[in-house]
Amino acid sequence: MADRASGTIWVFRGLFLTLATGLVFLRLLPLGDGAPGWPGPDILTCLIFAWVIRQPDYVPVIAIAAVVLTTDFLFVRPPGPWT
Repeated sequence: MADRASGTIWVFRGLFLTLATGLVFLRLLPLGDGAPGWPGPDILTCLIFAWVIRQPDYVPVIAIAAVVLTTDFLFVRPPGPWT
């Protein structure tokens, strides 16, 4: 029973990291026409908030910090959570 619960936690942690990687990849693709418009919501932030509110045990703080810091480096922003 404990092995099954532990396996489920790791599956959801992997799913979170996969979704975060996919969102970062889509944002790095040059899909825009270059015209500035309304800034869209940060989907990754929305994903993190929704995941933490619904299932806080499935995403450790270290994973969230690693994802946010990595996106800051990839998007050439100042490092830190939403500085």
